[in-house]
Amino acid sequence: MWYLLGPDDKQFLHSNFRSIVAGLAAPIPQSRALELVDMAEAGQLGVHRGLQSVRPTGTSQFELCLEDYPPQTVDKVISATAVGSRIPPTAVQIIEALTSSGQARLHPFGGLEVDRTTSRILDDSMTPQSRLYALGGTVSGALYIFNSLMLTRRRSAHVADAIIGGGESSPDSQQDRTVQMA
Repeated sequence: MWYLLGPDDKQFLHSNFRSIVAGLAAPIPQSRALELVDMAEAGQLGVHRGLQSVRPTGTSQFELCLEDYPPQTVDKVISATAVGSRIPPTAVQIIEALTSSGQARLHPFGGLEVDRTTSRILDDSMTPQSRLYALGGTVSGALYIFNSLMLTRRRSAHVADAIIGGGESSPDSQQDRTVQMA
C-alpha cells in the first residue's frame, strides 16, 4: 500500500504514524515486554529520548550521550526503536561514496532509494544497479517498514538468490525460503 500513496499522503503517515506502524510490524515479544514493565516498576529502568551515542566504559558499563541530559553511566542499553530516518552510523561512509558518485540516491524519508521488488539500489537516474543491493536501516524511507525481522529475512533471501543466480529476483517470483550464508 505504501507504494501506491502519493508524496503528501506518505509524508502525513510518516510524520504522524511511523512509530505505531513500526510497532505493529515488529512487536516486542510479550515475555520481554513483561520483563521491561517489571524493571520499570522496580525503578531499574530509565527511558530517555535523543540518544546520540553509546560508549563502553571498560568496566562492563556504558556511557550514554543524550540530547537534553548530561552523560549517564548504565549497566545495560536496550534499543526500543529502529534507526528511524537516520542512516546507520556504520553505513554513512559507503552511502556518502555511493551518492556522491551518482551510483545511489537518498530517499526523501531517509536511507537509500531502492527498487521495491528487488532491493537493488537506484542511481541518480532511478535505474536499478545490477550489483548493488540494500536492506535494513539503509532503506528506511523507501520500504517504510524496514526493521521487521520477518521482512528483512525474506528480502535478504531474495537478494541472496539474485546474487547466487545472477539474475532478477523478486518476492513474487520466488518461493519463500531461508538462505544460509557462511
